[in-house]
Amino acid sequence: MIADGQMERVQPNRDQADAVLDEASRNLGTAGRAVNDDPGGALSLAYDAARKG
Repeated sequence: MIADGQMERVQPNRDQADAVLDEASRNLGTAGRAVNDDPGGALSLAYDAARKG
C-alpha cells in the first residue's frame, strides 16, 4: 500500500500516541457510566475507544 501511494510512512510521536490513548480511556469510562441510560451511545463510545487503542 505504501508503494501504491495509498499510505505513507510517518514518524512516531509519543505525545500524540499518549493523547489518543488518554482519549480512549476517557471514552471507556464514559461508556461504563452511560451503559444503563444510553446503551447505544455507550456501545458507540466503547467501539471508538477500541479503534483508538
